[in-house]
Amino acid sequence: MPAILVTIILGGAFAIQQSVHATSTGKYFDHIVIIAMENKDYNSVIGNIADAPFLNQLVAVGSTMSQYNDNRGTFPPGSCSAECYVAFMAGFCNPCVSDGYAEGSLNIPNLVADRLVPAGFTWEAFCENTCHRGPDHFPFLGFTDTYQSPNIVFTCSSCADVWNPTGYQQFVSAANLNPAPNFLWFTPTDCHNMHSDPNCTNECTSSTTLNVCIQKGDQYLQTMLVGGGSISNPASGSLLASAIFKNDRTLLYIWWDEGSNTHNPPNILYGASSKSGYTTSSTGYNEYAALRIIEDNWQLSTMTSNDAAASLGMSELFTPTGDFGSCSSLPQGWNCGNLNAQGGTGLSSIESNGGYHSKLSNVSGGNSQYAYATTQKGTFPWSPCQAPASGVLGQTSGRIATMFDPLSLPATPTGRFDIYLGLYYWLPGGAQSAHGQTYQCLATQVRAEFKNGAFTPAINSTDFSATYNLGENSANAFGWNRTIGPVIVGNYYALVANVGSQCKQDEIAWGISTTVTCVLSGVEVGIEGFGFGNQSLNILWGAQIIVSLCHLKGDVDQDGGKINILDAANFAIYFGSEVGSTQYALSSHLANGNSASADINLDGQADILDAAQLSIYYDQPC
Repeated sequence: MPAILVTIILGGAFAIQQSVHATSTGKYFDHIVIIAMENKDYNSVIGNIADAPFLNQLVAVGSTMSQYNDNRGTFPPGSCSAECYVAFMAGFCNPCVSDGYAEGSLNIPNLVADRLVPAGFTWEAFCENTCHRGPDHFPFLGFTDTYQSPNIVFTCSSCADVWNPTGYQQFVSAANLNPAPNFLWFTPTDCHNMHSDPNCTNECTSSTTLNVCIQKGDQYLQTMLVGGGSISNPASGSLLASAIFKNDRTLLYIWWDEGSNTHNPPNILYGASSKSGYTTSSTGYNEYAALRIIEDNWQLSTMTSNDAAASLGMSELFTPTGDFGSCSSLPQGWNCGNLNAQGGTGLSSIESNGGYHSKLSNVSGGNSQYAYATTQKGTFPWSPCQAPASGVLGQTSGRIATMFDPLSLPATPTGRFDIYLGLYYWLPGGAQSAHGQTYQCLATQVRAEFKNGAFTPAINSTDFSATYNLGENSANAFGWNRTIGPVIVGNYYALVANVGSQCKQDEIAWGISTTVTCVLSGVEVGIEGFGFGNQSLNILWGAQIIVSLCHLKGDVDQDGGKINILDAANFAIYFGSEVGSTQYALSSHLANGNSASADINLDGQADILDAAQLSIYYDQPC
């Protein structure tokens, strides 16, 4: 029997419609929560289970960098703290005086005010100490354009209560906002951040109490993050139980400004977007690299030449969000550079995380002069109509799907654009004739279509004269399309194509016999349109995996036809995000305002019963 084509969407679901998420989407995360710690070497925390048991539990399910360099030797006067904090937020610190700059004295651009806010992202920064150390551990007090911002929150009203262990409660409250800020920062006091202070009442009083400060900091973070619960089951009222962490695209970043005796402080990343139990020994990671990964996540301009030159290698700590792979040549791989911007500008590239990015801005053109930015795999009717390449595609059944995230959409009354997944077929039985046309290929699309000032409602083309291909391009093929209805910025969507059904729908529309066999020869993902004026069509595409499988329904790991807990573990990966939901079993999740999850039968756990129910979403077994 023919192989079954199954589409797996990482971080999402199978045949899906839409699910609302945060309005400001990033490549790796939608929200980042940073907790700033102090003055400890990597080896004094990571691996030190006796003094930091909680943080080592977190590392076991998160990511860390064993060769992070605090770069303090490059900052005048050669120490860190103030310099490291400012470098993280501004890309440099010169001039900077360690522990000595005044509030509002740093008249330099910074990440939150000069990059996040202009791009439409939100931020809030919390300081547990209003007066004990000044702005050296809280850079937002130093920048001219943030030190008086209402986005700065002090969690104590006087120095008398700066060591109150509940000083983070306002911070947790911000994490429960709907929507929560995209960027959240928290600076604990020197009694809680492992630094030490002679006035501390928790025994973390000096450098001679190194282990005590690590212990107290570890205990403090455990109380803040999980309360009396655990990492997998945090207690109500704790940070990891807050609304922001119910979004699988939230990253927790526990950052130390500098090492104590070395230039090598610890860093811990935790969240669904970061790899689990992953330690990188790569070099070149520092404050500039940490800043750069935030900029790259939200496609922000770099601050200085320092972060511009910083390695983007920190992306290795994140779970890939796409599977387009890397750019390659047709017909085998997904190609890049398939771009025609019609006098405007454009982008067609596969990102370092395997996702695809297509963008068109300020394009002109007309009905016969489409701009486009796409990635393709296989062979296509315009090159000209030809059979599938050997070993590439060639299926007659199965499903193909891809997710997309609109970052910006034109609102043009006269122009037009399409966001589409295209499937192209070869007719091995020979050319067919219909309505005065003779072709041996089909060209089909599933798409979001905007024309005449509005999105086309969800509908199938039922007549050849309504197909997208008729008179609009030179493809030597019978055209057919299905539209999915309107889309908006801030939501994820999926374009789902059934390989066999899409062929038959095309044949029905043109009056061709449905007994004519179609063989999939090409797949295309991207955008096209014209007449955008000064506007942009900017789309990020998630996982697009085309895998030929022949297995028992539901046997995800293909271990011989057994549907068991290992399959449940596999599909939990695919359903572990609120990116989307199936349009069947998970609809009750969405109706109740909950995220899609692997718990398909809604009994509170992902187990063998869910694995069994998942099997109904697979095509027939071999």
